[in-house]
Amino acid sequence: MRWLRRTGQILVHVEDSPSRVALAFAVGAFIAFFPILGIHTGLAIVIAIAFRLNKTAVLVGAWTNNPWTLAPMYTAGTLLGCFVLGVSPASLGEIDWALRGRAFYASLAAGLRPLVVPFIVGNLALGTAAVPRVWKFDPLHRTRSPQPFYVAQAAAFWRRITCRVLYVGGGQSALSLPAEEIAARTAALRAQRAVIESAGHHPHLETPAELAAILAEFLAGSR
Repeated sequence: MRWLRRTGQILVHVEDSPSRVALAFAVGAFIAFFPILGIHTGLAIVIAIAFRLNKTAVLVGAWTNNPWTLAPMYTAGTLLGCFVLGVSPASLGEIDWALRGRAFYASLAAGLRPLVVPFIVGNLALGTAAVPRVWKFDPLHRTRSPQPFYVAQAAAFWRRITCRVLYVGGGQSALSLPAEEIAARTAALRAQRAVIESAGHHPHLETPAELAAILAEFLAGSR
């Protein structure tokens, strides 16, 4: 997982706002699943320039498809395409790997031909599905804090808070805590809980208008 940690470190040090870095990385993730081999880097650069996206973040996203991940990514996309289109992947079993020369390539083409459309459809679907998920990703959460987080230690501080507390969360956050843990923290803070269902882990960046409305209502009640 060293390459994944390195990816996070690169994105953390990209000089751009978190939302734009996430958007650029999400576009790169879509390109990673693009079903035409050999054009990912060029396509990433062209799109980054055309839409003024951060080139580093787009390229890092696109390079998640690399010699080590290409086979599992495209296999997953192809199987998804087979499932969606109702096509059996059994033709792969008909390839005669013992053949040589033209006979082998003819057998290979015959086995892969029925999977071309599922390959395209499935990988485009996976790439599209990855965009909203990755867009809500904050690379900073892939870095380690110099001090571990201890719930008991934090709870001792929470209990010393005497003012009213508003605890806002995003309904689409990939880092959401279990319901019982949220309830325990809300109780420790004696907080009012609010959830923005369309937001990820950063409501202030993703849904600023909705967050502002919640804050205004909360502060109005504090007067």
